[in-house]
Order: sequence, then structure tokens, then C-alpha cells
Amino acid sequence: MISLVSQLTLNLFSAERFAFADFIESENKEAVVTLENWLEKNEPLSFYMWGNQGTGKTHLLQAAVRQINQSGCRAIYLPLQEVTEDIQRATEGLEAMDLVALDDIDSFYGTEAENALFNLYNRTKEKGGKILLASRVKPGGAKSLLPDLASRLNAGFVYKLQELDEEQKALFLIDMAEYRGLKLERSVVDFIMRTFKRDMNSLCVILNLLDSASLQYGRAITVPFAKEILNSLEQES
Repeated sequence: MISLVSQLTLNLFSAERFAFADFIESENKEAVVTLENWLEKNEPLSFYMWGNQGTGKTHLLQAAVRQINQSGCRAIYLPLQEVTEDIQRATEGLEAMDLVALDDIDSFYGTEAENALFNLYNRTKEKGGKILLASRVKPGGAKSLLPDLASRLNAGFVYKLQELDEEQKALFLIDMAEYRGLKLERSVVDFIMRTFKRDMNSLCVILNLLDSASLQYGRAITVPFAKEILNSLEQES
């Protein structure tokens, strides 16, 4: 019925739409408050977040980048899993930024690319900037080849993020839909969470798909409409 899947990307919300105010803190309140305070200070050099997929790491990284840029300083977000060129070249000159936000750094643990991260850390320190990092594992995990890098990262702030519970995820979807001008009934949310993966990334992909489909077909998001659209997704995949 529909070919929306090919039109969508997994970058669900642009960096301009990520904000600390939209983040459901739950058990992560201390981490979020510390991060916001850290953005206004000169030290420590690094802030490291780790946790399972869907715990909000990317949201917080991009919210931090947005806040720094809005303050008149310079920040950049770099998802390392998407870096296809030489990592040394990709990180060259980033120390000129006031904040460098690096996502998925565990994708380089255990590889020679760690040297590029280590060098960037040292260059950033010399320039007086800061580094915000996100990973699925704690500093030095995943068979890191550079103990010195892990030691430096552990010298900064390190927080493990906890996943939202089922009720908090449901409320998040409803709030995010409202933010985008959609009315998402609880019955639709319950259907989604009964039928599909319940990690936050998957839930946000589904919301993005339903939003696009609702706009294209001019229909409200009901349980029958959600079934129709999401069944077509499974067929295309």
C-alpha cells in the first residue's frame, strides 16, 4: 500500500529539535542535572555517558550541542558509527570547538581508531574545550587497547543511564506526538508496545512512520490505521 519506508531515515528528529526539556529524566535526573551544569563550567574536560541502546544518550548529546550553539559558542555532534572516512581525518580540527559530542565511541574500542580519539582528547585539553561522549559500555570496556584513554575518561564525569520503564515510554510517545501536533490515543500506544520492540529507538521510528503516513493520507492515527501502516512496513522489509 505504501512506500514511506524508503522515504524515512533513522535520524528521527533534527538536532534543532532535541532539548533537555523534552528528556524524561526518571532515574537519570542526577546525570542530566550534572550534564547541564557541566556545560556551563570549564572542567572537568570530559563527560561520559554509557548504557543500553534507547537510554537517551543521543538525545542528551544533541541537546547539549544545541544549547552550546544557542549560547553563541561552537559545538559539533559526530556519530562515530557513521564515519566512513579515516577517523583521524574526521576528527581533525575538532579541538577548535568549544564542545565536541562523540556518539558510539565503543565502535572504536579495540581498534587502532582509539589513537585518533586519544589524540583528539589531548588536543582538546590543550585548546581548553570539552568532550561529551556516549557509549554502550563504560570507559575502557569492549577490550580497549588504550588504558591511558580509559584513565583520562574516568577522570571526568561518568554516568550510566537507565532505561525508562514501560509506562514512562508510553507517556514519552504521547508527549512527543503532541509536540509534533499529533493526537496519539493511549489505545494506539498500547497496541504499538504490545506488538513491536519496545526500545526507545524502535518506538521513535514507529512514531516517525505514523506521523509521515498520517500527513500523506490525511488520516488520524487510530489502531486500524496503525495496523495498516505497520503491516505494510513488515511487508516491505
